Amino acid sequence: MKIPFKLATSIFILLTLLTFESISQNNTQSVYSRYGVGELQGNNSCLNDALGGSGIGLRDPFSMNFKNPASLSSMLKQNVIFEFSLKTKGVSAESENSKSSYNLSNFNYLQIAFPVNNWYYMGFGIKPFSSIGYEIETSQELNGETVIDNFTGDGGISQIFFSNAIKPLKFLSLGFQASYLWGNMKRQYVSHLDYPNEQYISVSSATIVNSRVKGLLWNFGLQAHPVWGENFTGSLGITFDNQTKIQSYDSKIIYSKSLINNLVKEDTIQDNLSKKKQTDLPMGIGGGISIQWKKKLTLLLDYRYENWENLLVNDEPQAVYQNSSSVSLGLQYIPQIGSPKFFNNIRYRAGFFYSNSNLKILGQSIQDKGVTFGLALPKKGSGTMTSVSFILGQRGSTSNGLIRENYFQACIALSLNDIWFIKRRYE
Repeated sequence: MKIPFKLATSIFILLTLLTFESISQNNTQSVYSRYGVGELQGNNSCLNDALGGSGIGLRDPFSMNFKNPASLSSMLKQNVIFEFSLKTKGVSAESENSKSSYNLSNFNYLQIAFPVNNWYYMGFGIKPFSSIGYEIETSQELNGETVIDNFTGDGGISQIFFSNAIKPLKFLSLGFQASYLWGNMKRQYVSHLDYPNEQYISVSSATIVNSRVKGLLWNFGLQAHPVWGENFTGSLGITFDNQTKIQSYDSKIIYSKSLINNLVKEDTIQDNLSKKKQTDLPMGIGGGISIQWKKKLTLLLDYRYENWENLLVNDEPQAVYQNSSSVSLGLQYIPQIGSPKFFNNIRYRAGFFYSNSNLKILGQSIQDKGVTFGLALPKKGSGTMTSVSFILGQRGSTSNGLIRENYFQACIALSLNDIWFIKRRYE
């Protein structure tokens, strides 16, 4: 499929503008997004999702791999990949006393990548970095009256990234990614007394914190990809994320409000103008291996560690950060790549993941685990690929008054893979 350069550029700009509108929408309604910078959206493409989140060692010339910027060097010569993705997620949340559910659909990511020459590769795009979206209500007895506390939050952080990869040796690739983070987050806490007489309701206090965030993020990657023989190829990958500080400008309003016999009285107790502070993002390191047999079967194994332990959660006495770790396993099977039969070229994918997250609440670690599967459907006679992935996962538990989330997530990505930058010759 030949796409003129001007047309493809116009499509990319249009989708980018639409993306800026949709990326501001909430990507979560999880109670665990209450803490820190919110629920991290993960560094996964649709390909990575289907493979259990693995991909540090993966080299795929036809689909985006966000796990390692060095993987850009696997692109075919003069090819350009344009990939756009959407996702949907359904969650069933359960505590010891209640159940709830929600569904969300939103933008996932947008990226374009291409080789600059025989040894330098480039890509850029946009995706969510973290999201906040929660509504929590608790109650307690105080002096014979019921005090109801409401906690709400929304917003998140978005990410524009610029990826680079070089291939100094035939069997070695190095990658670097620079990202600009920005976003707005709003947290509100309201506490009021619940009286049987609806004509008298006293709101003891309300606190609203608005945060405007911006900063830079740096990621590095390496892949060694020697040929092991006629039937086997493999790749070893390493990634490193530098610990960094992002700027946060916070404004806080504290006010009291009372309703007595239909008369409303409201007083502002504190109104702080924007105050600058810093939020830390941790150092992270990952390693992964990919083994491929006869271009049919690919096995992937990843491990990742992030050093959150010494970082602070936003004024939450019940929660602390802990060092996080994750293991992911992926498998891809292609019956016969290059075959004239459509079903022989389908990529069948599956995986598994387990992570000990960066949150410890009420002394208990929050864990996340699940199984994944997916397909990549090529369009005959072109480089276009449609990928779908599905995740069945579980996060948290119902012990110690916590919440267990059972979730289903689906992703679809359209990859346009075409040959550009060819000089035409005329006789």
